[in-house]
Amino acid sequence: MKTLQFVASVSVATSLAAQSVTIYPDGRVMVRTTVQTAVPAGSSVHRILLGNADPGSVIASDPGVHLVSLERSDEDSDVGVFRRAVGRRLAVRFPNGDTASVELVSANPLRYRLPSGLIVMGQSYWGQLQFPPDLLRDPTTAVTVTAERHHDRLALSYLTTGAWWQARYSVRLRPAGSSVTGIAEITSTGLDLDSSEVSLLAGHVGRATAQPGRDEEGMRLDELVVRSSNGQMRVPPPAVSLGVAGHRLYRLAGRHPFQAGQTLTLPLFPAAAADIERVHVIDLSAETTGPTIETPEGQLPARVDIQYRAGRPKGTPFGDRPLPPGIVAIYQEQDGAEVYVGEAAIGHTPPNETLRVDAGIATEVTAKRRASGFEVIQDSVMNRNGSVSVRNVAQLQALEWTLTNAGDQPVTVEITDRRAGKIRIVDSSIALEVAGPTARLRVTVPARGELMVHYRIRIEQP
Repeated sequence: MKTLQFVASVSVATSLAAQSVTIYPDGRVMVRTTVQTAVPAGSSVHRILLGNADPGSVIASDPGVHLVSLERSDEDSDVGVFRRAVGRRLAVRFPNGDTASVELVSANPLRYRLPSGLIVMGQSYWGQLQFPPDLLRDPTTAVTVTAERHHDRLALSYLTTGAWWQARYSVRLRPAGSSVTGIAEITSTGLDLDSSEVSLLAGHVGRATAQPGRDEEGMRLDELVVRSSNGQMRVPPPAVSLGVAGHRLYRLAGRHPFQAGQTLTLPLFPAAAADIERVHVIDLSAETTGPTIETPEGQLPARVDIQYRAGRPKGTPFGDRPLPPGIVAIYQEQDGAEVYVGEAAIGHTPPNETLRVDAGIATEVTAKRRASGFEVIQDSVMNRNGSVSVRNVAQLQALEWTLTNAGDQPVTVEITDRRAGKIRIVDSSIALEVAGPTARLRVTVPARGELMVHYRIRIEQP
């Protein structure tokens, strides 16, 4: 299905297809297309089928080619169809399947003559009108461009609406080997294209609403003016302001067609076998930098979350491609059948970075911590004049963890301790990985068992 045709002067170009599209999550689509026809140096007028394009967004893409103006004609719209149908008999199909023949007497206002001779105004109670093909025309736009030199083509880009997307992932946990799949689910509500390269944009691309002034006729200066055979049509600017933020672009392999009312699922990467690890995660943030208020038992419960992690090695399609934000469904094989066990959202994941899926709060693994030995210390030096200078201020704190596993299988527990300043390990019952203000430890808690770990740290004042 062609979405554009091109007319330079009075000739029609027949070779045109969308080269690529960028689909936004809010329903907008940017279309880039090329007309294989000559554009002479200087000014020229071309009649183009822009469809549902936002006329104010149309640009000429080639350097040295500039868009001057757009002009639309009502003769190619539904209004023109009714105008050309005056004096013709039209078939009407009613919801019950009956048909009738009426004569269109007037297009504005709409007036019909029934076979009995009665005149009916409006179309409020009529069924579906059927127009003969000779009355229909594709709505065209006259586009005036200037070119600094001759071009063999006219490259155009424009914004339209009619499609949106979301990323969906499936994590399948099996004893024989786990796997991950990812698709882009693209829903077309009004986009019709033969075949295009597809990019997906994630993020917020703002629709800015200016504080407009007004011209002498009272027209808002940020309104788009489109000339028509009946004068000027005023198109108001978008009413929604989303602001400006970062965005990322994801390109899909191959070329793909679009049809209004259709939903496509396109692979983000080939289905990949993956080494998926189930980790019970405890994240202790900087809230514990000061003295801890203890319970009568001297311990505080800590939240334990379940996280699935899939490695994404270099040199593989699954590893080397960025993953867009989306929804991850988790399936686990139990008694020979796959069971849907959870769903979670993920953010943007750069190439080769581990895919991390937070699957909720653990029920079979619990953690309690006891804090003690909190003190503030000062590192001081004696100056030559006998005065004392404080070089550094730090905090000391000891933590003891009790981890309990009520399940039938051993589990991996990872504790991340985040502080406001650089951490140094004073002593510990288990090895900790330290990087700046973060300390991390990993342990295995036996099935239906308990494990205790403790460490003492020094936190440098930032």
